[in-house]
Amino acid sequence: MPSVSSAERAALAILLIALSGALVFEARQTGITADEPSHLISARQYWLGRDTLKPRDMPPAIKLAGGWVPRFLFKLPEPGAEAAATNHEWMISSDILNRMPPDAVGDLMFRSRLPLLVFPLAMVTLVWWWGRQLYSPGIALTLAALAAAEPTALGHGALFKNDVASACGLLAVAYRLWRLWHQPDWTRVWWLAA
Repeated sequence: MPSVSSAERAALAILLIALSGALVFEARQTGITADEPSHLISARQYWLGRDTLKPRDMPPAIKLAGGWVPRFLFKLPEPGAEAAATNHEWMISSDILNRMPPDAVGDLMFRSRLPLLVFPLAMVTLVWWWGRQLYSPGIALTLAALAAAEPTALGHGALFKNDVASACGLLAVAYRLWRLWHQPDWTRVWWLAA
């Protein structure tokens, strides 16, 4: 694999900066989507060590990446007794957000979305890196640009959702499998296991 030239580094940096700008803009301008509040509250509970809310269907990567914002940067109200009794993240998150001023909810959502930008940025970077190993640097940058402009990743990349994080994880596992397949050794097995 050829070394990375300064022009290639600059092109990748420009692509990642442009993607970051688009995602930050989207994170600020997009209203609350249906399942974001429940994901956000579940992630906060994870950081509080009280991750017991139903339906327990959110992967830990999102909780780790985004849960610290509502945990440490915001004082959220406690849910009412009726919502708390359900032990369901949808009911509890709805109750908590309804107890907050609308401006505070918007700020909470925006700031909580920002750490999750790591997933679409990592995906684009991994597509570029893998593309360099398979093809030329120019094709790798083209593939990275296509990954950055892919509508689903671009549309959900700035939201507190699990689909882009899951896709990033799947891409990382596929890359590690590919590496192991081409050069089998125990180091690559451990990377894949991690």
